[in-house]
Parts: sequence; structure tokens; C-alpha cells
Amino acid sequence: MFQPEMVGRERELEKLTKRLDEALEGKGSTVFISGEAGIGKTRLVEELKTVSQSKGFHILSGHSMYESLTPYMPFLEALKSGGLEYLFAEEAPRVEGVYLVTDTGLLIKEVVRQETELNPDIFASMLKTVGDFVRKSLSLLDDSKDSGSLSRLSHGDSTILIEGGESANLAVVISGRENEFLIDGMRETVAKVHKFCGNALREWDGDDESVQGVDRLLQRLITSGKYDGVYYGSDDPSARRNLLFENVCLGLTRQTQASPILLCVEDLQWADPSTLALMHYVAREAPKCSLLITGTYRPEDLGTRMGETHQLVKALEMMEREDLYEKMELGRLKEKETAELLTSLIGQSGNRKELERHVHQETEGNPLFILELVELLVEEDILKQEAGIWKQVKNLSQVEIPSKVYEVVIRRLNHLDEDLREVLDMGSINGEEFTFDLLASVLDWDRMRLLRSLRSLEQNYRLIRPTNGNYRFDHVKIKEVLYGEMPPEIRSECHEKIADTIQVQNMDNLDMVAGDLAFHYLRCQNQKKALPHLIRAAETAKEQYANEEAIRFYTEALELE
Repeated sequence: MFQPEMVGRERELEKLTKRLDEALEGKGSTVFISGEAGIGKTRLVEELKTVSQSKGFHILSGHSMYESLTPYMPFLEALKSGGLEYLFAEEAPRVEGVYLVTDTGLLIKEVVRQETELNPDIFASMLKTVGDFVRKSLSLLDDSKDSGSLSRLSHGDSTILIEGGESANLAVVISGRENEFLIDGMRETVAKVHKFCGNALREWDGDDESVQGVDRLLQRLITSGKYDGVYYGSDDPSARRNLLFENVCLGLTRQTQASPILLCVEDLQWADPSTLALMHYVAREAPKCSLLITGTYRPEDLGTRMGETHQLVKALEMMEREDLYEKMELGRLKEKETAELLTSLIGQSGNRKELERHVHQETEGNPLFILELVELLVEEDILKQEAGIWKQVKNLSQVEIPSKVYEVVIRRLNHLDEDLREVLDMGSINGEEFTFDLLASVLDWDRMRLLRSLRSLEQNYRLIRPTNGNYRFDHVKIKEVLYGEMPPEIRSECHEKIADTIQVQNMDNLDMVAGDLAFHYLRCQNQKKALPHLIRAAETAKEQYANEEAIRFYTEALELE
């Protein structure tokens, strides 16, 4: 209903904008934003995204969720949001042929793997294509041919990669998908070729003697053993994790050469240890490139668990020792700022001193509480709009105003009809985010009926919002209230129904959802169904060298046994 302006965060936004400008100059950084639930962390990040977009930043966004136990999920979501999920692919390319080519597509030298696995007909056609592809690719690139400009052409399982150089261009034909190590190797080769015979190549007229020996530089992309299509870390989880971290880091660094990147991961208090370790790794590289990393977290959720220090606290302590991040704490709004927020919500009309004083007193300056309270006052006809102006039509001293945001949300939810409440209840069982297909299957509703309900909850009640093709609660507090208000026996049945549906929908890929299935079956106390998924999740985590997650899953499995 209401779309408030951001109030009281001008100084913080100015500081973050300065970090964006520094990133544009190749001096990235990491900023963690802390504050209680509803204090405005997400809103500040959204404003930062708007500013960064105007400055040409490529934005990557991910969320950690309490309900998700899958290692790296927030980071993978962020990479997917920017089309970079391939950086997580555990693939090893096989170089079949290497070609040094002029800007006009004239072949200077070629080196071909003798035992190439490419189909001979496809291989021949790709060789013929290299010259034309080079000409077309380079015509699209800047005249400076910045080394960050990589072109690719795929045909089936084969790909031609073009890396533009200062004096010549490198074309590589591979089987499989390229990774950042190969791209790095291509850049090194282009640089070495330029150093070796750059002067001769600038105006090359076909004289082989002037480029004698350059083929040895090209040969290394085939003979080094790095690009034989063999994933050498496959049997060593530790090596696999190191390769994954390095590949992601190299990929992000390469992307920043084309455009600066803003990487945002929210709710780090729920992030798995592997995500935090990867963020730590990438944060080391941020100051060397155009990458700004932001993360948000709620300090009230960082208490010890069973005597164990919270994983985010450990991660922050390690990063602090390396001076890798800046901390930004958001406090509550002052009385004047509360009045400004009210004005952005309902405009300026008449004597509002009593309303401003009551709202600030009851909300203590928490922006979410202010917004929820105003929504409630409208729903209960305490505030009414007349001729486009909001007016207070009842004396607040005669009205019972809830004293906590929990009670405000409950009062708002009580205004929903049975259908809408059922949709929200089931969504809260799945977590902070849910899909249309999952809800449709669990509720067994007609799709149009569900679509109308979701639209009403989004537009009329502002309780959910669409995001990346899914639906997300407008604030985690709404989800927490819904979940907490549900009777335990109904909650248990819903968890089992959600788990059964997720299992049916993911029969071909149970490894990816094993942690989620274990979570839901544990919540409904179905130990028999939870156990195999806990073991599957533990094995998957172990293979990814996500040791802390694996230990957690194995421990829970042992307790069930």
C-alpha cells in the first residue's frame, strides 16, 4: 500500500556511494551492514543497487535462509542472478587446437592435439570457421582490444574462444566448458607472444621466419597437462574446494575488467560456513579490482549455540585480523526522522504532533514497526484518506496500539480471509522464500485461484513480493510471526507435506535438496524419513569439502540412530 522514502540513512548511503566510486577506480572493498530486524538494512542495500546501476555496475544478489542447509547456496544464487553460475561448474576443458591469428583473420601459426577427440568433420568445419569468427568477433571489440574482452562460439560440446591481443589474437578450440584457469592461460600466452615477436606480428605479411619459435608458446596450452579434460581435484575434496574458490575468484576478477561488480549477500547470520569461507577468500581480492562486496546480518541472532561460537562471528574475527572489511551499524530513527518517514508515508496534513509522538514512542524508531503500525492504523480505520489526504479520524488515546511489532503483524494478519492466510501459512513452512509450483502442489489448488491469492497478498496487503521467479515475504518478521502462531500439530503436518512434495519434484536431483528434506522431516519428527537425507546431505557436503556442514549432518544422523 505504502512506498516510503528512505529516511535517516543519508550518511550511510553517502559512505557506500564513496566505496562504489573507489571500486570504479579498481580499489574494491567489503562492507558488512549490521542492525536489528526491520532497521532498514535491505532498504539501504536496494538504494545502493539503484546508485550502482546508474554507475554501470553489474549487480549480483543472494540471500541466506535459515531453512536452507545447502553449502554455497547464497553465493550460487548471487552468481545466478548475474548469469555467472558457470563459475561453480566443476569441469575441466580439453584444448584441441590453438591458433594465432591476425586482426584480418589470417592464420599465423596453429598447434593441434594429435589425438583430438573432436569429430573429424566438426573439427574441419570449426577450423574453417576460425578466420571468419576472429574477424567478426574483433570487429565488435573496442579498438584498444582490452584483454578483458573474450569472445566465444559454441557448437555442441565444442567451443572456440578468442582472446584479443595487442599484436595478434589467440583462438582456442576446446571440448567442454572453459574455466577461468584456461582463460588466464590464454591471456598469459597472448602476452608472451607479444613480448616474443610483437613487432613482427603488427604488420605480418606471411613470413614464417619472422615468427619462428612462436609455436612453442602455443604448444604449452596443450602439453602443460592443465587442459587435458581431466579434473585433477575430483578425488580430493580439499583440492576441489581450492579449485572452486580460485575459479570463482578469477571469474569475478575477469568480469570486473568488463564492468565493475556489486556483490550483495543478505542475512549472513544464516549463511553456511562454506559460503562464509568463500566470501572471505573473494574479499581478499576485492581491493585489487573493481568489486564492492556488501553483506547484511542481524547481531541479535549471533549468540552461542550449545556452547559453540556462531560461524559468522568466527568468520568476522578472521577477516578482521586481515583488515578485510568495514562494519556499518544501523541504529533506530530519531523522533525527527520518524516524523519524516511518516510524512513520506501519509503526506503532510494538519496537526500531526500527537500521531508522530505516539508512533515514535510505540515503535522506538524501528522503520519496519513504523510502516507496519501505519498499515494497521489504516486497516482499522484510524487513518482515512479523504480527497487524497490522509487524516486521523480517531483519538489515539481511545485506541489500543500494540506495543510490539509481533502484535502489530498478528493484528494485520487477522484481517486476511481464510484462503489468503492458508497461502501465507504454507509459505512460512517452506521458509522465507517459496515457489508457485510448490505451493500449488501442496495446497492442491486451481492455479488461477492461487495466482489471484498471491497477487492480492502482494498488491493489496504488501505481505509478499516476487523475486527471481519465486515469492518472498516482504520481511522475515512476517514469516516468523506466521510460523510462531501456527499450532504445533498443524505445523508438523505441513512440514511433512512440504517435504514429500519437494522430494517428488526433485527425484532426479535429490543431492541438491537433501539438506532441505532433512530439515523438514526433522521438523515433523519423522526420523525414519529424515535419516537417509541427512546421510545424503553429509556425503554431498563432504565431497564439497564443506566439513562443518558435513559434521553437522553426520552428528544429527548419529543422534537419530
